[in-house]
Amino acid sequence: MNVTPQNIYSDYRKKLLNKISASDSFLFLIENSKSEQIRLESIYFLNEIGLQNRYMFKFLENLLISDLNESIRRAAFDVIVKLFHRKIKSSSILVKHIITNENGQILINLIEFLSRVDKLACKKVLVNKIKLFQNEKYNDSFEKLSFNALKNIVFNYIFNKSLEPFFFRSQKNPF
Repeated sequence: MNVTPQNIYSDYRKKLLNKISASDSFLFLIENSKSEQIRLESIYFLNEIGLQNRYMFKFLENLLISDLNESIRRAAFDVIVKLFHRKIKSSSILVKHIITNENGQILINLIEFLSRVDKLACKKVLVNKIKLFQNEKYNDSFEKLSFNALKNIVFNYIFNKSLEPFFFRSQKNPF
């Protein structure tokens, strides 16, 4: 029999697997599958099962910080927020760290979350992120901007970066 996230969840619902066994099976699939779909489904079902222990938090945190696939990082973040809301709310250091080091679409989710938890800290993180975007062109006037203005700058930067692959860029002048 082929082991799939759906089969594992079905066995869990039929009480053939307990929470820990089902969760361990999903973790195995996340760590060992090359299929993004299987990994995402496994994360989804982890959320459905709702096991909230330290190991699960650390596993999801590790995915969020170090997985190469942005969809996986985003899914891990969503589960952390749903299952470990109090823990991540009290430890916004993780989110600040990830915002500082992340450049993909997940930044939007992270900024929205941190702004709900600690708007002042989020503003500081946004200023630091703009410093990274601007390199040597940064000036202190960004620190005087409102939170919404800073958020819009970062969101526009993310949007513009996401469009870059669609632009034709020629190194040679065709004429």
